[in-house]
Amino acid sequence: DELPSGLPVVTVETPHLHSAMVTVYVRIGSRYESAANSGVSHLLEHLFFRGSRRFRDTVRMNARVEAVGGNLNGVTMRDLSYYYTPVHPSGVPVALEVLGDMLTRPRLSHLELEKEIILEEMLDEVDEKGRDIDTENLTKQARFGRHPLGLKIAGTAESVRALTQQQVEDHFRRAYVSGNVVVAVAGPVNHRAVL
Repeated sequence: DELPSGLPVVTVETPHLHSAMVTVYVRIGSRYESAANSGVSHLLEHLFFRGSRRFRDTVRMNARVEAVGGNLNGVTMRDLSYYYTPVHPSGVPVALEVLGDMLTRPRLSHLELEKEIILEEMLDEVDEKGRDIDTENLTKQARFGRHPLGLKIAGTAESVRALTQQQVEDHFRRAYVSGNVVVAVAGPVNHRAVL
């Protein structure tokens, strides 16, 4: 079904399960970037977990979800990004509340700190001489070259360092809109209640 705002909502009613999964899919990832903003989708994913208008910091945001058996997670890929948490079925409204606020009213703070964290993560993809050893990155670069599909999901050290608050905010405003997002809930849930 689609909400009046145009936001598609998918439910998979599986009454035999004992937990529910709430996921928000967004059509944004490295294929929608250029060399000038490479890594911005992944950086934005990191920044969402720094707090939102209602949940001012990571601790409050996570505590609210953990109270209903949840654990906030996010993944950035080439074609999409998604954010999810398993919860007790009674906690679905809480998960929707937190993910909704996190992805529509983020604070987008701690930019420089998150850049440093990403730069550290990038070290897992290189050898002791700094050469890329990640087979996923290498095969995509070999196949797609300078096309956005050839870009690394996290960007390069240079592109990440150069990203600005304005680029992050522009990327957010362009991608995180109802025509580009799908909410999915699976588990022992009721479709109408989820809507």
